[in-house]
Amino acid sequence: MDPPNLPLLLLLTLASTIDAQDLFPKPYCNSTDNLTADSTYQNTLTTLLSSISTTNSCGSAIEIRRVCPDKKGAVLFRENCTIQYSSTSIFRTVKTDPDYALFYFQDFTSPETYNAALQTLLGRLRGEAAGGGSLRKYATGNTSVGFNTIYAMTQCTLDLTNQQCIDCLMTVIGRLGQCCAGKMGVRIMAPSCQFQYETNNRFFDLVVEPLPPPPAPVADALPPPPGTFALV
Repeated sequence: MDPPNLPLLLLLTLASTIDAQDLFPKPYCNSTDNLTADSTYQNTLTTLLSSISTTNSCGSAIEIRRVCPDKKGAVLFRENCTIQYSSTSIFRTVKTDPDYALFYFQDFTSPETYNAALQTLLGRLRGEAAGGGSLRKYATGNTSVGFNTIYAMTQCTLDLTNQQCIDCLMTVIGRLGQCCAGKMGVRIMAPSCQFQYETNNRFFDLVVEPLPPPPAPVADALPPPPGTFALV
């Protein structure tokens, strides 16, 4: 029998243009944690994933149930989102595996100069994303390298602490050298965080900060009391 717990799910969403949907892998299934057919856990999970598929940009969420029909845990990477669910607690837990990398085959012509500027930019955005609070662990920015501009994004799931977000991004960014150093565009996704950069392509929307409210109107000056003089 299944334990009376319910599936725990984390959803990380992002609008991106680096690659098409069919370049992403099949869901990663938990190979050891099985569920019982028609159990409360299975029914709740199916309902939850169906709801995400119809209300969120991650329209292929229900695909996990087809690929991992008897598993209590799985990870799905897609262009606009990452989905992770499990029967054990995944909140406030950094997960950097499995991961998935997408990159352009074109190399930058001056890799040392380019990588130095890229690492400086990613280091700044890592701190900004981590310091975004519980409602916004996301940062974007750009830097110039000669006549080119690098645009980059860093993001963590909202449950992570400041330090956990920093640690997650440091680990994932550190994998650049294993797959795609010097490439003109890279995206590496993990269950708890991700980053992306592209050259001369602003793939993210600019976030316009709301204008501050106008100052309160100043009350009209009171007339001077009788018997006094006012300087004009």
